[in-house]
Amino acid sequence: MAICKLCLKDRQLRQSHIIPEFMYSGIYDKNPKRFYEIRIDDNEAKSRIQQKGQRENLLCGECESKLSLYEKYADENLYGKNQQGEARLINQSMDRERKVFLYEFEAFDYDRMKLFLDSLLWRLLVSETIYTPDYGEEIKEQLRNSIYTETPLDPAEFPCLVHSIMTAPGKMLKGFILSPLERKYQNRTILSVLIDGFEFNFYMTDNLPEDEIIPFLQRNGELKVLGRLIYDMPELVEIVKQRMDHLRERLHEK
Repeated sequence: MAICKLCLKDRQLRQSHIIPEFMYSGIYDKNPKRFYEIRIDDNEAKSRIQQKGQRENLLCGECESKLSLYEKYADENLYGKNQQGEARLINQSMDRERKVFLYEFEAFDYDRMKLFLDSLLWRLLVSETIYTPDYGEEIKEQLRNSIYTETPLDPAEFPCLVHSIMTAPGKMLKGFILSPLERKYQNRTILSVLIDGFEFNFYMTDNLPEDEIIPFLQRNGELKVLGRLIYDMPELVEIVKQRMDHLRERLHEK
């Protein structure tokens, strides 16, 4: 028995996924079912074979069931599992240089999608195995209370800009999960995590962009996903290259 991080009750804890299991579906080798976890520690690449995503004694069974409802919703609506989602792509466009693509969605259920995004952020922040900067207990508690009471935060609270990272127009960069990375951009603090082609960028500060296009999830169900070519993101290219070089060396050793 131990304290569940979500309900704060003394319960039998499960081995809970930090990043939801469905988000690993495009990463596993088919036979045998496994993937390479590649981490950079002290500028040194290290890897090991994993058969399941990173887990911790984090949640009780009741709280796991609660989060699984939001995971199922995101799986069906953002990832398009079984084509059973409610959300619809209503428009797509690109800039003149064909470097930034805009995918406009409508009909997301704000409550369920916002709770999914915030639950992903919360799990990353409270995890003991995945490193993230310390943003303070107040932020963790704000997220925890929102998720536990199923009361979604406002769109401007920890909004998430979703990038679709592509190797070419229409071709997503699949097969990777990269550790969370904090970025500073125009006096804003952003925590980014790349998960199998989607980069989730959580704004950890209040001064949000005042762009004409608002990309974050809105209460009316609108969500805009920005498509970016990885070759126009030099910082990400270097991170991916570092891990790929290490993986080639590791496979060559075997």
